[in-house]
Amino acid sequence: MVNLEQPKRRVAFVLIDGVGDVSLPRFGYKTPLQLAKIPNLDAIASAGINGLMDPVEVGLGCGSDTAHLSLLGYDPRVYYRGRGAFESMGAGLAMSPGDIAFKSNFATLDEETGIVVSRRADRHFEEEGPILCAALDGMKLPSFPEYEIRVRYIPSLFSDLLCPLCITDVHNHMLASRVQLYFFFVCYMIGSIIFFPKVFL
Repeated sequence: MVNLEQPKRRVAFVLIDGVGDVSLPRFGYKTPLQLAKIPNLDAIASAGINGLMDPVEVGLGCGSDTAHLSLLGYDPRVYYRGRGAFESMGAGLAMSPGDIAFKSNFATLDEETGIVVSRRADRHFEEEGPILCAALDGMKLPSFPEYEIRVRYIPSLFSDLLCPLCITDVHNHMLASRVQLYFFFVCYMIGSIIFFPKVFL
């Protein structure tokens, strides 16, 4: 008797996130990946099936968060509620109805020119992180004097470090809807703290 069942196979699904780039004239219109010496990636690619895809829909450029949701079968147009909530839950922070989460960065600022030199500089943040989070703790919002910002530094198991942040009513208690802002500070800032743009308030 012939066994018609297909043998089970183990599959390694390799997703190279963020490797996309543009062709550069100085490299003969090749991308950095096309120029790179990548024997290990070449070996994996030659032994498998390769492809490119539009994770959400054709022509729609999307970030890692929405692309990953889509790859795992969740339509980001239905389930995605913003990067802050996505990363907060990924770091193990519970999100409850009424909570708001933001992802934000500290940036390196050239004090003379006022130009942001690096929008992400998350190396050795364990030294600057507690200091910067402490500087934000208790900060007043000029447009909302009845509220203040509360920050607590939490070292993370991941490379990104965490400053959960909430806005509280200084005369009363927490905002009525227990609004909590979880800021992921993955960068550090040199110079003045240019933080809370009006769009967040």
